[in-house]
Amino acid sequence: MRHIGIAAVSAEGAALCFQTVCREAAKTHGHRNPTITLHQPPFQSVLEAQNRGDWDAVARIMIDAITTLAQAGAEFAIMPANSVHFAYDKIAERSPVPVLNIVDITTEECRARKWRKVGILGVGFTMKGRLFDASLKNRGIEPAYPSEEDQEAVNHVINEEIIPGRVTPAVVQRVVGIIERFKQPGASTPGCEGVILGCTELPIIITEENSPLPFVDTTRLLAVKALEEALRH
Repeated sequence: MRHIGIAAVSAEGAALCFQTVCREAAKTHGHRNPTITLHQPPFQSVLEAQNRGDWDAVARIMIDAITTLAQAGAEFAIMPANSVHFAYDKIAERSPVPVLNIVDITTEECRARKWRKVGILGVGFTMKGRLFDASLKNRGIEPAYPSEEDQEAVNHVINEEIIPGRVTPAVVQRVVGIIERFKQPGASTPGCEGVILGCTELPIIITEENSPLPFVDTTRLLAVKALEEALRH
């Protein structure tokens, strides 16, 4: 098995991805999971660079993290944070090891499910920056977004409730309500057939049991793809 490197951003997202790799491996290989090394640069430094739109700085931080992982023996890397993929091309170009792309993995899953229109949730700049749009449109899929008010609500929930670990039933219900609104058709377009949970923390509160629509869990997809990559050799 190949050695997986996890370049962490938030603790919650990285832990969820790590657990998923191990649990998926256990289903088919028992206790024989791949070697995994996790490295997290200071979360605040990534957040500040993202907030000021300095994707060169984000790339430098993540490349340093991936280099540390490579020095520890990692043969490829994953970044269980959707927003840092705005800098993916810069990171992949200079990374010492291959880096899997959460955006392409996610949109390919949408295509495989034959969805024609999908809602997208994530932190503010993931939604406003249209992180998934080009990849979705290349696959013939229409992206849809919440209202400005709902985008602000989702961003607040992720940064001020989920990441600090202050989730309440009211917080969960608020996001469920936003997903429910994706089902409503537009003036000339149908409602969404599914939702991209474009933030690795969202699966902590959105599940198959409470979601009004089918969803693509970017964290789980990235973890499964990493496991497949590790098992190739």
